Amino acid sequence: MQQPGTSETRPVVVLLIPHRQFREIVDEETESRLRAVATVRDLGGSDEVTPAALAEALADADAVITSWGSPYLSRELIEAAPRLRFIGHAAGSIKPYIDVYALEKGVTVINAARVMARGVAEMTLLFALASLRSLIPFQCKNKPAHRWDRNWPIEGLFFQRVGLVGLGQVGRYVLELFAPFQCRFQVYDPYLPAGEAARLGVEKCDDLGELFATSRIVSLHAAVTDETIGMIRREHFERMQPGAIFINTARGRLVDYAALVEAAVSGRIQICLDVTDPHEPLPPDSPLWDLPNVMITPHIAGPTPDRRVDMGQDVVARLLRFWRGEPIEGVITLEQYYRMA
Repeated sequence: MQQPGTSETRPVVVLLIPHRQFREIVDEETESRLRAVATVRDLGGSDEVTPAALAEALADADAVITSWGSPYLSRELIEAAPRLRFIGHAAGSIKPYIDVYALEKGVTVINAARVMARGVAEMTLLFALASLRSLIPFQCKNKPAHRWDRNWPIEGLFFQRVGLVGLGQVGRYVLELFAPFQCRFQVYDPYLPAGEAARLGVEKCDDLGELFATSRIVSLHAAVTDETIGMIRREHFERMQPGAIFINTARGRLVDYAALVEAAVSGRIQICLDVTDPHEPLPPDSPLWDLPNVMITPHIAGPTPDRRVDMGQDVVARLLRFWRGEPIEGVITLEQYYRMA
């Protein structure tokens, strides 16, 4: 492909981002940078473009940018797009939007997972600090009573032993954000080479039960696969120390719900959930809503609205580097695709 902007032939980029959220993801400066070097076709999201219009637009497209609410790029659509060389997903999970055939065909596929990972790690840090300091119980008890009730335990994060289940992009950002607190990390991740663990300064733990038993904080960052669904079970919660903290900012399906409820009702541990299963939100009669040792947020980990433009900036910047023939980070492999949520 010729360098964009160096001839009369300009690459064609199809935008499949719903118009209602377009400016949340792509700011004016980023859009201008893209339009300066490419012909841009803005089709909107899945409820704004017809299948026929989508197929027509993709017929001579060189690149596609998608996000939440984009139409699914099926094998048939990708087969009918002979010039397509790049798909940038300005969000995280790509499976609901991009058929695996794109990777099999050799299309370069990226996502904005590393941007999203920052927000998830930030939420993990917030959960850890708020739980250690018992902020929610203090608020619930003290404000209605108009007096201080100090009968809740508090701890600091410094030098705590933290167990991470999964060390992908989120887990690595957690290491960065927790670094000032000089925590000791152990990691359960079958895909983590021992040498990489040593380089990162973490202890690789091959026994998930042992990680739960020896960590003051356990934070879940695994992807949902056939092997990981329900991987956190009753025996793991039973091995946690009294007062230990379990954090899930990954996916609810990773945890056995009945075991989670049992652990929460027992009051032995603290539980922080940004994701739940089998439903989001939990049904109104779930006992998890009213327990003082359980903190639930409405799936808000990830980029906050003021930082979602970072996803568009990241994807467009890598697309421009791709066109210049420069190496780009975060290209998704077939192995990674199958391990993704």
